[in-house]
Amino acid sequence: MTQEEFFNRYTYSPSRDRIGGGGFGTVYKAYDNVLHREVAIKVSEVKVTADGKKTFSLKDEFEALAHVPKHPNIANYEEFYSFEMPTGINDLAVMQYYPDGNLGNAIKQGLTAEQKEDIATQLLEGIDFLHKHKVVHRDLKPGNILIVKHGGRIIPLITDFGLSKAAGVADGSVFSNSFGAGTPRYSSPEQLQGKPLRLNTDLWSYGAILYELFTSEQLFSAGSGAANTAQADMEIYNKIVNGNVQNLGRMPEKWRRVAERCLVVDATKRAKDAAELFGIIRGDDDETEVTDGAKGGAAPKQPVQPPKEKPETKPSDTSDKPKTALWIALGAVAVAILLFLLLKPRPQSQPTSPDTLAYEACQTVADYRAYMRDYGRNALHYNDAKAFVEQHEADSTAKAQQAVALAQAQQQAEAEAQAQAEAEKKEEAAYKKCTTIAACDSYLKTYPKGKYVEEVKAKKADLEEKAKQEALAKAEAEQKGGNGSAGGHDYVDLGLPSGTLWATCNIGASKPEGYGNYYAWGETSTKSTYNWSTYKYANGAYDKLTKYCNKSDYGNNGFTDNLTALQSGDDPAASNWGSGWRTPSKAQWDELLSNTTNQWTTKNGVKGRQFTSKKNGQTLFLPAAGYRWDSELLSAGSSGDYWSRSLDTDYPSSAWYLNFGSDDCRMNISNRDLGFSVRPVRQN
Repeated sequence: MTQEEFFNRYTYSPSRDRIGGGGFGTVYKAYDNVLHREVAIKVSEVKVTADGKKTFSLKDEFEALAHVPKHPNIANYEEFYSFEMPTGINDLAVMQYYPDGNLGNAIKQGLTAEQKEDIATQLLEGIDFLHKHKVVHRDLKPGNILIVKHGGRIIPLITDFGLSKAAGVADGSVFSNSFGAGTPRYSSPEQLQGKPLRLNTDLWSYGAILYELFTSEQLFSAGSGAANTAQADMEIYNKIVNGNVQNLGRMPEKWRRVAERCLVVDATKRAKDAAELFGIIRGDDDETEVTDGAKGGAAPKQPVQPPKEKPETKPSDTSDKPKTALWIALGAVAVAILLFLLLKPRPQSQPTSPDTLAYEACQTVADYRAYMRDYGRNALHYNDAKAFVEQHEADSTAKAQQAVALAQAQQQAEAEAQAQAEAEKKEEAAYKKCTTIAACDSYLKTYPKGKYVEEVKAKKADLEEKAKQEALAKAEAEQKGGNGSAGGHDYVDLGLPSGTLWATCNIGASKPEGYGNYYAWGETSTKSTYNWSTYKYANGAYDKLTKYCNKSDYGNNGFTDNLTALQSGDDPAASNWGSGWRTPSKAQWDELLSNTTNQWTTKNGVKGRQFTSKKNGQTLFLPAAGYRWDSELLSAGSSGDYWSRSLDTDYPSSAWYLNFGSDDCRMNISNRDLGFSVRPVRQN
């Protein structure tokens, strides 16, 4: 993609759309005119030294994750470009736009205890995933963790890999520390001191983030007496390298023990990897007393041994005799050297003045300045050299002023042209958004004499007529209801191309608006607790799968079976409703979304989404039944979560499901251990 094509596709205003920035670039919210979506674009100027070497390029950050697969808690860049502009070479990287902000903002706004624990666990899963792929982040902090609010949950996504490094070595091995920026208050002691790093340098940062997450206060901060930024940074530096960690008792007990294993100054005694911390979270660790605070790490108690007496050394009358002889010898040598220097013959004065020779050898301004510095104000030609240097400086100043004036004029002309071009692009983007009545009204209000006024008026009229017809069709469809049954369960024929028939009720419900039962993916029975420790096809963790696994990184001891869709024996629809009924595949959900319109509505007092067929006007209602996690029902009445039978082959610990709320309805992926609703289907 050329530079012109890039800025035609992605439009943003540097003054109005800036959403963040730091030492590694500035981030803007932009509009993708091809896919009609909002994205985030990170722009960074490539730094080049005098000898032409790059000191930093956004490409480094982009390539740091090039070999790392996608993960629900990692925010990856989608595309990367580099363009030569009048101001220099600029790197630009495009990623999904996350409007909910970052973890730092979420902490300030307030979180529930459940959300804090969920965020802490997910964040550790993201760090563990990076480390398993040999990537150390080195700049973890709340501001570098974006969030997505989904129902009642908050999903953290690690981003901003400007300091990340591909270790390329085994876990626990040491690699070089090229720390050149970052945030001191979250950096590990070895990172601040320029010592070699281990993968667990990120776990120190994780411990500092945990404290802030659970207490809403920063663990390392300067006192009110710090006079300036430098003094504050030094105070924070001393606290970290000396392991001055206090008030961890304010955290919940389980997470206090996790933080203690992270905040150990000696990296060799700190928690080696996330597996140890997951053990503490699960409660299957042996709690070991920390005997040296954060300075030395946890150590088992040892019996106190009485100190051994140091044997006395008897003084000797002759012990100083060798020293006396040595001093006498050194004194004799010093006297000989002094006499040599005093009696050495001095060279005769040169007949030619060095002052004049040096002046006559000057050719450049640097030479004349060196002459003035070396020979001083009393030199024979000092005033001549000074006059030459001053004239050169005056000429240089005049040329610089002329160059600045010319550059300012060019900059103003370019700014005016750019402003005009941006205004035209903005109007065109507003016109392209006119796919709804509200968007048409917005355009006509903003551009009453715009270029596309007549076209927008015509579009608005068409949309209003279409809305009227859809309302009539909806009213008629609501009178029809279901139109068939099989095995004692009603279904509706939406006229879909595949002939798929959709059940009118969830498994476990007796009416369309009933919530029904909740199932973990691939399980056929309900249960009281939904998490990895109770999940049927995993050995207690997301990366210890025992069935439906196509990647060894997620399998228990490297297990794979390459099964990517539920077998009938593991399908809750087939097992509970009998032959012919199945949990929908992802393709069947996609077909439903493509061939129906849907809207948030209320049916008999229950909130949910109603799907209306574009083929025959028949309707299908899905209640917002929420989901189950651990022993709780969450987001009931505000979101709906319905399993497909299709595995996510990129992350086999997840599966595809339909997710909707009051303002969105789309396919997504989620952990297989959660309890979601199931709406069965059968073929016509």
